[in-house]
Amino acid sequence: MIEKKISKGGFIDFGSIAAAQTCVAGTGQVNYGVEDRQIGDSSREHFYNAKHRAVGANSHATKAGRNFKWLPWADDGINYTESQGSDVLSGPFSGCYMVIYTYGGVRRIGHIATPGAKAAWNALVAADPQIQVVGGFKPDTGYKNELPKGKDSRFNIFGLVTADSKLYAVMTFLQLGSNESRIAAIRKMDSLSVAALSALP
Repeated sequence: MIEKKISKGGFIDFGSIAAAQTCVAGTGQVNYGVEDRQIGDSSREHFYNAKHRAVGANSHATKAGRNFKWLPWADDGINYTESQGSDVLSGPFSGCYMVIYTYGGVRRIGHIATPGAKAAWNALVAADPQIQVVGGFKPDTGYKNELPKGKDSRFNIFGLVTADSKLYAVMTFLQLGSNESRIAAIRKMDSLSVAALSALP
């Protein structure tokens, strides 16, 4: 479980976190830009002896606690990955939903872009019996009163769904002149109800 490797006060370079795709508004499920990534060993190079990690450096392909699937957002789409027993990290979040559901019995994690994909998601859940909602959340609500006024663009919120369906919101702060982000906080979150996730407001 990678939440054990993402500690408050530490530094991490997650790699590229750009959008995977811009979809036609109302697009349903898409599968763009998903990558298998690994969290490298830590070093204590500088800055108060805090731990520094980079994704992909000194990778540990056989260690489940360091491996995860990176799920980027897709503008106006429902980007998903079949989780296959892996943790899934997605983001940044600013109002979107991260959901756990099954499709034809196969477990998926989705990033539902808002507002553009909410109607498409609601319609899919209502009409497609292959979709069974399991749980999910809005990661940025974990820090709704803690982000600085003015929405400093260096702050990012990520969502993590572990292989055993635990939900975490991770707040990071991008360091000036660096690709590294400092982990400002990591918070375990409760799932929204299946009813709420099946008909997003």
